[in-house]
Amino acid sequence: MSARAPRPSRWPFATAALGLAQVCALAACPKPADSTPDAGRPPPCESRADCPAGKVCTADKFCDDCASSGQCSLKEQCSATSYSCELRDGWGIACTTNSECQAGAWCVQGLCKDRSLVSLCPGGTKAECPQGDRCNTVNTVCEEDLGCTADADCGAGEVCNVGSHACVPRCTAETQADVCAGGEKCVAERCVQCETAADCGVGLVCDAAGRCASSQRCYQDRDCKVPLVCHAQTGSCVAKLPPCISDENCGLDQRCSVGTGKCVPRTCQPDRYEPNEDPAHAYGVAAARYPNLTLCQNDVDFFSLPLARGDQLGVNVDADPFSENAFSAVVKDSTGRTLSAGKLLVSYVAS
Repeated sequence: MSARAPRPSRWPFATAALGLAQVCALAACPKPADSTPDAGRPPPCESRADCPAGKVCTADKFCDDCASSGQCSLKEQCSATSYSCELRDGWGIACTTNSECQAGAWCVQGLCKDRSLVSLCPGGTKAECPQGDRCNTVNTVCEEDLGCTADADCGAGEVCNVGSHACVPRCTAETQADVCAGGEKCVAERCVQCETAADCGVGLVCDAAGRCASSQRCYQDRDCKVPLVCHAQTGSCVAKLPPCISDENCGLDQRCSVGTGKCVPRTCQPDRYEPNEDPAHAYGVAAARYPNLTLCQNDVDFFSLPLARGDQLGVNVDADPFSENAFSAVVKDSTGRTLSAGKLLVSYVAS
């Protein structure tokens, strides 16, 4: 069974004091003591583990609210309403390894998910994952790439550039000529343009990522105080941008998905079942529905399932009806012989 793609296209309180006021009008009354005790200083801490849930341990060693997501863990963000660290959408704490999930489920972003919802990276490389994801080499699953805060967040042969929050190739003085780009040098096992402003031109500074810039810049939203976000093109913390309405609201390598109001990669991205572009790599069907699939230009995806005599198979490609003529769905047997064909719909009864 195959499908072919179309071409691009946050106490308030009130108290009743009338009785007290009437009595005090007739007789001298001492001034009421302040019923609200001084809260004093926040609890002291050495690390975040000493603080209540959602609070952070500040540089002054006190538990307090967060001011930016950079004070939270990678899979958390600082809430603009509660100013506490909360899990990001799509992340959880149900598991850390696949062995903590039931059979047939995989641990992805701290959540146990069915295989049909998981993109695997058996080779342990980022190249096996859709754009914007990276490979969790422990569970060999693709997860949202949140950047890094330490080398432990990166793969083999990589180190964390804590300024840009990106995993970069590890370098040495001997390998910098091969690993680093032109104008870069190897410092603390990472390729940078500069160590200090003296390495940059007049009027430029050496930013946290080791790059010469006109001023210190943000690289991620975690660099900004909430509710501000990082505008990647300018490196400035700005008010949260409205949903995109056209490609002009997005980066050069992005386009606007008007339906969601989000900027997405401009180029077509493979779905979680790739590679399955030929019968030998057909994905074995185990569920009734497979949402959010992608067919790129001139792409053909294969899926397989066993049928017994009399079994009825119905395939519905849920795509834009106006693109019906650009799709084809075909049922073939193991020899490649076409048994039934259609566009967005095809059916077959096994003989």
